[in-house]
Amino acid sequence: MKNLNLLRARASRTVLILLSGSLLFLIGYSYGSQAPASGSINAATAKGYFQSYYQSARPLNAAVKGFAIDISQYQAMGQIAQQYPDIKGFRVYFGKDENGGRLGLVIGINQNGQEEGRMILSTFGGMLESCPVACDEASPISGQ
Repeated sequence: MKNLNLLRARASRTVLILLSGSLLFLIGYSYGSQAPASGSINAATAKGYFQSYYQSARPLNAAVKGFAIDISQYQAMGQIAQQYPDIKGFRVYFGKDENGGRLGLVIGINQNGQEEGRMILSTFGGMLESCPVACDEASPISGQ
């Protein structure tokens, strides 16, 4: 009887571990499928994405205090900097894809602030947003 109870307890733990692993896999898979990979695009495609965003953007009647970028824009900056070490900075434009999905369009800039069109990366929009619109009212920098 004692061996049977021990066997049941081990079987229950094994099933729990398998179910937990399956759940983590499904969560990871579904999250990953929502965030398209960033990729290099040409200037015409980037311009189309930007115009799609700009036509539906809400006008702001306030000074921009700052902005948030998603990790995908940060990673795109790293890709551009690695491939083109002479880049001195970056500009990130808002965009919308053909399905209305939010995008961040990342391009390198030179020491004069001019865009270097050698590489433009389209990234998942994620947290990309300006303040005002998405402000942290408890911010130690700009909060009330």
